[in-house]
Amino acid sequence: MTRPQPAFMSTKRITDRPNILLITTHDTGRHLGVYGRGVQTPAFARLAGEGVRFDGHFCTAPQCSPSRAALTTGRWPHSTGMLGLLGFGWSLPTGQMTLAKVLREAGWDTWLWGFQHEHHDPTTLGYDHDPIAFRPGEVPKIGALHVTPRLCDWLSAGPDAPFFASVGFFETHIPFPRAPLAPDALARTRPPPWLPDHPSVRLDVARLNQSVQTVDRCLGRILDALDAAALASNTLVVFTTDHGIAFPRAKCTLYDPGIEAALLMRWPDALPAGRVVSDLVSNVDLMPTLLDLAGVAVPPTVQGRSVAGLLGGGTYEPRRELFAEMTWHDAYDPMRCVRTDRYKLIRRFDPLPRNVLPKSYWASCEGAGVLRPLFADTPPEWELFDLAADPLELSNAAEHPGYAEIRRQLTDTLEGWMRDTDDPLLHGPVPDPREAAP
Repeated sequence: MTRPQPAFMSTKRITDRPNILLITTHDTGRHLGVYGRGVQTPAFARLAGEGVRFDGHFCTAPQCSPSRAALTTGRWPHSTGMLGLLGFGWSLPTGQMTLAKVLREAGWDTWLWGFQHEHHDPTTLGYDHDPIAFRPGEVPKIGALHVTPRLCDWLSAGPDAPFFASVGFFETHIPFPRAPLAPDALARTRPPPWLPDHPSVRLDVARLNQSVQTVDRCLGRILDALDAAALASNTLVVFTTDHGIAFPRAKCTLYDPGIEAALLMRWPDALPAGRVVSDLVSNVDLMPTLLDLAGVAVPPTVQGRSVAGLLGGGTYEPRRELFAEMTWHDAYDPMRCVRTDRYKLIRRFDPLPRNVLPKSYWASCEGAGVLRPLFADTPPEWELFDLAADPLELSNAAEHPGYAEIRRQLTDTLEGWMRDTDDPLLHGPVPDPREAAP
């Protein structure tokens, strides 16, 4: 049956449901060569060259489970009830409408390949098939090298129904694999500009680069398998990640290195090749965008907005701002932010003097001894950054009289969003769910 054509596909004739292949990684941010970072990623470059690259895409939370909950529900993390990590007492409530559930109800066969971090039981998220059968605690079994051969075999066999396949890779999460590095790896590696160029930090970044390249090779195998199975033309391939890289001032912070996230899409039957989108996009927008591209109605509970109109000439009203949040990780560190093209305002809600960073970094990375003293100060309650003048967010302008009106406007915007979405921080501290457990 011929499916209705969305406005942005007016020049295409789509007669079948597209397959949707969503690939996610941990802690990758935009640390890919295709985003100008110092690591060669030819498969990612191929995906971007044959599709669309989003340069202004940010996540809603700088840690795994809340960000992924937003991605799969199209709702802000605090609206999903996922304010912390799966395994730390948090879980996506069963009644939430997810991308897999909506697509399953619309006729797609739903598959999970590898990990997800929203619920202990993938079937509650809408997956009919879970061939890897990953469960928390089985980290060594969910890497790209384990998942990719089985996924490619399945693609080669020719799925017998339109599918939605969520593919999850672990490699870029710390601790990074300790495979031998190329002899010149450290000489070619440079840390991100907000970190010192120290040999131990270089070593950590080199291991991250190596992990990214492992994922890149596996992505290349997947793209080749789609070609060989004659599935590429009508398969929407999406790559994204949950949040920024697992280094200080990135993961678990609301600075740009913590909330930046790669987003690449390719669908030869419908999307333009080689397009670069610079508009602000949130990962809360991904679910409604994919549904819109597939011609499926977006549930009324969704808080994000489709950006499909950006992809092929349709109508689209640009976002004026993005929001991001952090509540619980391996400790309590509640904060919220609003980001525009030019400015960012961050507010911290915990009065205790602390500077929470992922314990897993300090426990597993070579640069911990060098970096820990550099990040020992307690951040202020308010931070305001002029991103045009200060792209690394190193100069807090919250108390600068020249930015008083900008701070007032952004404060009103942030507080309005929190009220409109009934943010629990408005009602006081968010308790640790493990303390309430029987």
